Amino acid sequence: MKVVESMALSRSGHHSMKNWIIQNLVGFQIKWEYKLINCSGTKFYHLGEANHDIPLSYQYLEKIKDDADFVLVNYEDTPWDYTLLNKNKVFQGQYNLDFGRQYNVDHQGRIVFIRDFYNNLTSRIESNNRQIFNNGMKINLIYSKLITYI
Repeated sequence: MKVVESMALSRSGHHSMKNWIIQNLVGFQIKWEYKLINCSGTKFYHLGEANHDIPLSYQYLEKIKDDADFVLVNYEDTPWDYTLLNKNKVFQGQYNLDFGRQYNVDHQGRIVFIRDFYNNLTSRIESNNRQIFNNGMKINLIYSKLITYI
């Protein structure tokens, strides 16, 4: 199976860019509902947040290795050289993959999604303001100053 790995920061807006890529490959957009998504009966799969719950990611790769033609494996909030395809989790080239044969991997490349610092920061602050910090005035003040600055 052909494999492309992608890396991005969470809250970076990379899902819309991945959807554009997927739409151009299979002809339609997908819904981001599950960790492993099959594009409606095609042999195209997307394995999202593969660095979260790593044993489950390996189970999914094992499950689809003989059926899939193409797999987009996505990692969030990882170092740029992270990979599930090596024992030490460090990408060292497409011909140096410990699990390449085990999962029938034909490595096609890696994509790194980059968003500008201020937009990514404000998106994370807004998200965390609702979820974690909820510190009201202080966080809202920082957020509004960032928006004004940008």
